[in-house]
Amino acid sequence: MKILIDNGHGINTKGKSSPDCALMEWRYNREIANAIAQGLILRGYDAEVIVPELEDVPLKERVDRVNRIACKYGISESLLLSIHVNAAGNGSQWMNARGWCAYTFPGHTESDDIADCLYLAAEKNLPGQKIRTDYSDGDPHILPTAKYL
Repeated sequence: MKILIDNGHGINTKGKSSPDCALMEWRYNREIANAIAQGLILRGYDAEVIVPELEDVPLKERVDRVNRIACKYGISESLLLSIHVNAAGNGSQWMNARGWCAYTFPGHTESDDIADCLYLAAEKNLPGQKIRTDYSDGDPHILPTAKYL
């Protein structure tokens, strides 16, 4: 199984920070993605961060990278985990957003099984944080809107 990790936003992505600029989304995404990749590798998994650059890599290029790697390893032997941290602010002050969620596509796939494990881990390790759910297709994972398909 090849595990691909996408870290969203880049150093040059405008506005992707907390109002006080203490949290830079590009930096935090990379810290999380790299920590996940290193943890997986230490446990014997074949993991790779697909955006090693600091600069923003457009979605189309990230998708192309994932598709090239997935074709090499086989679609059924590839997993994509995309990390996005959103610093909830309105430009001048912090908002009260809190929480965590996982997006999967409609219908049951192996991704749902992995997302189930992530939901259990989130519930255990993120006490007091909102865990967003959507049971419209029978599981807690959020279904992406049409703009993401």
